[in-house]
Amino acid sequence: MGVRGTRRLKELSADNSEKNLMFTSVESLLHIAKQRNLYEDERLNIKELIGLKEDISVEYIPLDPSISGKLSRNSDKWIITVNKNHHVNRQRFTLAHELAHYVLHKSDSDSFTDTVFFRGASVNNIEYAANEFAANLLMPEDKVRQLIRVGVAQNIETLAKTFGVSVAAMLYRIKQLGFRTKE
Repeated sequence: MGVRGTRRLKELSADNSEKNLMFTSVESLLHIAKQRNLYEDERLNIKELIGLKEDISVEYIPLDPSISGKLSRNSDKWIITVNKNHHVNRQRFTLAHELAHYVLHKSDSDSFTDTVFFRGASVNNIEYAANEFAANLLMPEDKVRQLIRVGVAQNIETLAKTFGVSVAAMLYRIKQLGFRTKE
C-alpha cells in the first residue's frame, strides 16, 4: 500500500473516531482518556469520558439513599442514573461502576441497579467485576504505585483526593495492590 492508501486509512479512522471508540476494557478506556487529555493531574474526568459514547447519557436525580446508581437501556440508548444526593466522590465511582456494567455486562441484561450494600465486599460476581473495573479505571495501578514511590502521597486521604475517590475506595485499592496500612 502506498502513501495514498495510508492517508485514506487515516482519514477514515478520523471520520469514524467518535462512533467507533473502543469501550472494551479498562485499558482501552485509559488509552482513550490519555489520548483525549481527560485528566486533571491524576484525576480522570469520568463524565467526559462517558460523554464520548453517543449511546450513553448520564442523569443525576435524587434516589433512595441505599441506591448509588443505575444503568438501563431505553431503546437503543443506555442511561446512567446517579444519585445526586451522594457525595461527588461516590458519584464518580458510581459513574465508573455503571460504565463497567455497560462495557462488561450490557449483553446480559437491560438494567442494573446498584445499592450501597454492594459497594463493600460483594459476593455477587457481576458487582465485584464492576467494582474492580471502576477501581482500575479511576485509580490505575501504575499511577497509584508511582505516587506512592515518589512520596507525593503521604497518606490515604491525600491519595484519595488526588484521584477524586473516597478514602474507603482508596484504602481498598492500595490494599488490593499489596500495600500495608495502619488501621
